Parts: sequence; C-alpha cells; structure tokens
Amino acid sequence: MSEKTKRDNNIVIIDIGKDFGRFPGGRLRASAKLSGEEFRQRFMEEELKNDKVLKVLMDNVISYGSSFLDEAFAGLVRHGALKVNSLDEFTKRVIIETSKPELKKQINFFVKNEIERKVNE
Repeated sequence: MSEKTKRDNNIVIIDIGKDFGRFPGGRLRASAKLSGEEFRQRFMEEELKNDKVLKVLMDNVISYGSSFLDEAFAGLVRHGALKVNSLDEFTKRVIIETSKPELKKQINFFVKNEIERKVNE
C-alpha cells in the first residue's frame, strides 16, 4: 500500500496515477512493468480481505490497456479476492471514479463476464 493512499473510515481511496504509475503496463508481472496483476495484489486484495470499500481514481493515467483492466479488476473475482455474484455487488465494494464513461463500461464488461463465468462453473 502506498503512503499516498488515503483512508476515509471504511473507504480506501487509491489514485492509480499517483499511487501506482501514470503508465500502467499489461496483464502479468512477468511480462510487464506496472502490470494489472501487481496493482491488484499490492493495492486491492488485502484491503478487500479486510472488508474495506475501494474507491479507485482512474483519471491521472495516460492510458490503460485492456489486459491491465481485466487483470486488475476482473482478476479480483477470478482469483477469489472478492466473492460476488453480480456486478452490483462488485460496484458496492469497488467504486470506479473516472471522467471517461467508456473506461468504466470496459471494466464493468470484464468484471461481469468473469462473474458469469464463475457462477456457471
């Protein structure tokens, strides 16, 4: 957890651009610097295990690759860090804040697909 990450009662505020990096990489640590896997593991998993709500600020980044977004957010469901049965449940625990509606829509798409895959296993 970065020293810059802010806490407000049960909400942990994570500014990706300031706390992690302005140029996030790809999916996995093994293949990319500042990967979605690294972000998920360093900033989100432990907080969610401690029943925190995450508010993730997305706007201080130059751009995101789809593999980063999928691994960082849908990866929470895929790897069992967040056990939810609907996108609504997910968005109550992980609040995405961005001025770019298409970015939020893309994250929601990845998360919803992963939830549906898990439910149908």
